[in-house]
Amino acid sequence: PGSGRTSLANALREFGIDAHECEFPALAFREADPGIADLGAVDKGDSGEGGFGDGAAPAVSPAEVDSLVVLAASARDGIDAPLADWWEELAESFTPRLLVWTFTDVGRADDDDMRAITERILGEPNYAVALPLADDDDEFAGVLDLRDASIHEAGSAGSTVRPADAEHESIAAPLLDELIDAVLANSDDESALASRMAGMSLSPQRLRQLLAAAMAGGTVVVSMPVRAVAPLIGVDVLADVLAAVLQAKA
Repeated sequence: PGSGRTSLANALREFGIDAHECEFPALAFREADPGIADLGAVDKGDSGEGGFGDGAAPAVSPAEVDSLVVLAASARDGIDAPLADWWEELAESFTPRLLVWTFTDVGRADDDDMRAITERILGEPNYAVALPLADDDDEFAGVLDLRDASIHEAGSAGSTVRPADAEHESIAAPLLDELIDAVLANSDDESALASRMAGMSLSPQRLRQLLAAAMAGGTVVVSMPVRAVAPLIGVDVLADVLAAVLQAKA
């Protein structure tokens, strides 16, 4: 609660993702219409606003639902330990899942802290897929997409995209290596693994494909920061990650 999940779901819909509200951390999901992605991005709460309405399907276990789950975690308020049991059930059923940091502009925890906190509480590692970028006033202004080293910045006319410079790529290199190693450890692509062992880099397109497949299989969890209210930051990257996973699941 309080992580801005309603705003996140609304923002994702603007980018073509059918984000549906789910009740959690209770160990239950509600079935959405067949064929529609079930993204646990928001909690409709007791009011029912924006939820499933009257006549909704009975709650079912996460293990029984073919879902793609987005957990919004507030850098301002953190997350509760009881989430661990729910998250473990998702992991055991290999449900595709990822973590989104909200309130990173006013939070007490930064990107590194959030990964460490959630790894400790949820019991499994998560890997950065996009990093936060600050402007000259040290305000959250954009994200660096590790998959293709592109910078997505907020602007009055919407998000602008440009290639990362050498300095940003150098800073991001260790986290990119962690992401690639995690993906390859959960892939049967011998050619990509051989290339990696030979010191060669994966192309952005190949990394996108392998990452989407690993996430679709529920074996790799990624995380990234977003701002889901105007000016939107990182939502376009998140939507692209989700779309790639859904395509890999299809």
